[in-house]
Amino acid sequence: MEIMGRGLVQIIQETPCYVHLFSKMLGYKLFNKRSPLYGSADIMVGGEPTLRPDVIELFVKQFPKRVSIVTNGTLPLKRIENLYFYWISIDGTKEIHDKIRGKGAWERTKSNIHDYVNNNGEKAWKYIWITMTINSLNYKTVKDVIDEWYDYSNKIGFQFHTPFMKNDPLWFPFGPERTKVVDDIIAMKEKYGDDYIINPTYQLELMKKNWGGKGTTPIDCPTWAIISVDHLGREKKPCCIGSAEKESMKPICEECGLGCYSVLLGYGMKG
Repeated sequence: MEIMGRGLVQIIQETPCYVHLFSKMLGYKLFNKRSPLYGSADIMVGGEPTLRPDVIELFVKQFPKRVSIVTNGTLPLKRIENLYFYWISIDGTKEIHDKIRGKGAWERTKSNIHDYVNNNGEKAWKYIWITMTINSLNYKTVKDVIDEWYDYSNKIGFQFHTPFMKNDPLWFPFGPERTKVVDDIIAMKEKYGDDYIINPTYQLELMKKNWGGKGTTPIDCPTWAIISVDHLGREKKPCCIGSAEKESMKPICEECGLGCYSVLLGYGMKG
């Protein structure tokens, strides 16, 4: 499990296994409540966080209404007191989703989302947010995904696949087709209500071209704004999809499609 976010210091009081992580982060201004940069938006992601309900419980206890969980939704979704929301990863229509994640994955995820919404009160849908990473296989299914999940979710967010190597088959290159997909999403923001598709228009416009950096080096990308650590408490470089291992492959910044950094850049936060 990996952790992204700000405001994690208190957990050191209860969990010895996080001593390395939080003693390291105590000096960061982002974790200092007196700092103007302090904030808290904690995201549990990587592997499958729902396999570790004990860790989820710990974080939610320390940061009520601030923790979100990124999950593939193939395990039953539990009603967790004071959880901010679930991010459910959807990779397209049933056919495309299963092609990417394996046969039967879409049905399991659909069943678990429907069970959660139908069995946890009339406002349970507010805790379900859909995230779709657009790639060369699923870019034609964006509207279908919105239509499929609109009645069972509070929000939907889009980002684009970020490659780690040239000629990645999932990379959806910059150009007319990608620009059209972005323009279509912007148009759909009005159709479905401006707050259902959470991506601001300025962020979507960034996705038409290189905004992140050169090669594997971030330049304008505000990587400093999000502290991302792996399961051992080691900070990941150069960003949340990078690695703490120096010899590991790095994401190609000039082809980045990540939503978490591009939205901050749109707010004027630069590297």
